[in-house]
Amino acid sequence: MSIKWCNVFPPEVPGEFHNSVLNTLETQTKQPVKKERVKIMKFKTLIAAVVAVVMLGAISVGAYTLINGWNPKMAEIFDADEQTQEKLTNNGMSKVVNLSDTNNGVTLDVVQTVADANMAYILLRFSSENERLLEFEGFNDHYSISDRFHIEGYMDSLTPKEKYNGERDFSNVFVSSMSSGIVEDSMETVIDENGKTVYQFYYGITIMNDNQQDYNNRVATVKFKDIGAYEGKLEGYYNVIEGEWEVSWLFEYQDYTKTYELNKSIDVNGVEVIVKSVEISPLALNIVIDGDSARALHQNALEVYPHLETQDFADINNILNYINFLPVYKNGEVFDDVSSMGSMGGMEEYAAKKIFNRILDIDNVTGIYAQCISYPEYEFEFSLVD
Repeated sequence: MSIKWCNVFPPEVPGEFHNSVLNTLETQTKQPVKKERVKIMKFKTLIAAVVAVVMLGAISVGAYTLINGWNPKMAEIFDADEQTQEKLTNNGMSKVVNLSDTNNGVTLDVVQTVADANMAYILLRFSSENERLLEFEGFNDHYSISDRFHIEGYMDSLTPKEKYNGERDFSNVFVSSMSSGIVEDSMETVIDENGKTVYQFYYGITIMNDNQQDYNNRVATVKFKDIGAYEGKLEGYYNVIEGEWEVSWLFEYQDYTKTYELNKSIDVNGVEVIVKSVEISPLALNIVIDGDSARALHQNALEVYPHLETQDFADINNILNYINFLPVYKNGEVFDDVSSMGSMGGMEEYAAKKIFNRILDIDNVTGIYAQCISYPEYEFEFSLVD
């Protein structure tokens, strides 16, 4: 039996919450209830709860209570509870955009951004009444990531001031690491405020602003063409839904990066390693190690583990690539929800770039733990507050 929930909500219930609850209710009517995990409410009680949360200015969707216009998918991505959402909104790191472009029955929404001077995450949503949208596997546009996302006056600077020399000196190179793709488990079917079935998925863009070029208060643009599916290695992509979508908006953020100039000497397996500096923000971490000590550590690792040797001497950061730099809180807790965004090795220094999969409380960070699971003798720890 299929229950029609679409007309039961009062008009003051926000559309996005309306969609989420309807989708959940529709799903629950089709799936067996696991009694040990689900508490069943009478329907009248559920409606009363809906009205209550609306009156309080907060919306509960799934595991998250949403405030200040936060999108439930963004809250899920950063595991942002109500307190975190409020903090990021009030300090200017989170911006709700909600601008869109519609073409051929498909709407692109720029939903929300979370950003600082180190890292930015842009959440997009594609939606349509055309069920074929859920066949999406990629865009058949032959665009590069820099074609699909552009910040005025910023991406244009991502070219070397001068060619790096034969020793691979990256000191004069502007670098930005960027990635994009469909958000995991985001393809879904929802019921809109008019009772219509809508198909949608979320798409994310991540920027690691490696050299901390200024990209604040600039016009950002996303541009996509042709919803595609993958036919095979030789055939490539084919069009599922043709169209072009483009949205521009003012990209803004506030930066709360803390910089620690350390020049701290640490013994690592008999090698003196000099940590020059640490930059840490709620979203990202940058560790800079002296180039000579990075090479010495690499040489030490080659003597202990000859299989690490490579043909390219420029890959001096080989052993350091196995090290995961993790923030440590005052209470000794290690914050390990960290992803690597790569590294750069030059003659003067080695830099490791990390981003966080949830928001770091930088005010409670007192140290860094360099974890090296594959080669534990190269693990070390140092304080930021000596």
